[in-house]
Amino acid sequence: MAFMIDRDPCDGSPRLGSMVLEPTPESVSRARRWFRRLIAPYEPACSVDDCVLLISELVTNAIL
Repeated sequence: MAFMIDRDPCDGSPRLGSMVLEPTPESVSRARRWFRRLIAPYEPACSVDDCVLLISELVTNAIL
């Protein structure tokens, strides 16, 4: 089984990216690295570290 991280596209919001994650502990760090590379060019006003922490928690909970 694999998990997919994706942003649901709609007319006013283009897809930013997606990835498939296996239900293994290694997927947590893989998701963090993917997000940092994905978001860096947009220079977000929010804390990237806070977002990465949220992603870590979400992926960890999904795996468990």
